[in-house]
Amino acid sequence: MTSASYAAVLNIAGLTKTFEDRQVLKQLDFSVAPGEVVIVLGTSGAGKTTLFKIVSGLMEPSKGTINFDGKNLGALSSKDKRLVRREMGFIFQQFNLVRRMSALSNVLAGRSGYTSTWRVLLRRFTKSDVELAKRALASVGLAEFIWRRADSLSGGQQQRVAIARALAQQCRFILADEPVASLDPETSRAVLEMLKSIAAERQVGVLCSLHQVDLARMYGDRIIGLKDGRIAFDAAARDVDEMMIDRLYSDKPAKGPFSQGGKQDDFPALVVNNREALPA
Repeated sequence: MTSASYAAVLNIAGLTKTFEDRQVLKQLDFSVAPGEVVIVLGTSGAGKTTLFKIVSGLMEPSKGTINFDGKNLGALSSKDKRLVRREMGFIFQQFNLVRRMSALSNVLAGRSGYTSTWRVLLRRFTKSDVELAKRALASVGLAEFIWRRADSLSGGQQQRVAIARALAQQCRFILADEPVASLDPETSRAVLEMLKSIAAERQVGVLCSLHQVDLARMYGDRIIGLKDGRIAFDAAARDVDEMMIDRLYSDKPAKGPFSQGGKQDDFPALVVNNREALPA
């Protein structure tokens, strides 16, 4: 599946972020389609964290647009933004669970955007919400752990609770920021396999940042290489070769079609948004 094949659930155009006089993100353009897993690779400081903060709504861009399901988030009121973002699930490196609460209570937090404030504060969720949360936990293999406190679960189990929380939201898009950074290799593969299956079966778009190149190739449909705040390449995972990876992680400043003065051959066979790149 490619982003050109289906209407994008997330479309980013001209995204730029400047802190004082330093550009951290520079004219990013890409999209994520329903059912597609897009992996973002790059060194520390490449701009991945800033990108994910902007997409999640924790930070505003300096320029550019973010369209979610055809809606320009920058043009929406605060209320309408909240309504849109409840369709986004978030999975983080540190799980972001309430450690003293049960797995079920943590998953029910995913229904907060659909529930009145007093019900959330008193934890008086409807029977249908509770059943939905239980099904979400069962779907990630935790049916027997619904009453276990989050802090009594293993790291992999906690991350599965976070995935179940996103499923309980009935989200159309998942933003996964370094979701396996704290997990061992076997558990990492299990979590990413689960995300890939959810994307395919539920037609949920996934944007995921990783450091592990092998996992990106194994579980990503596309890989975006981010270097010095620019998109160095945006290619099908099967087309990302060792030369592209070596240059992505080298100390050499980013060049290419998005850089001023860049050369087209800095990233040979470069693909941008699944189209052959044009010279700058």
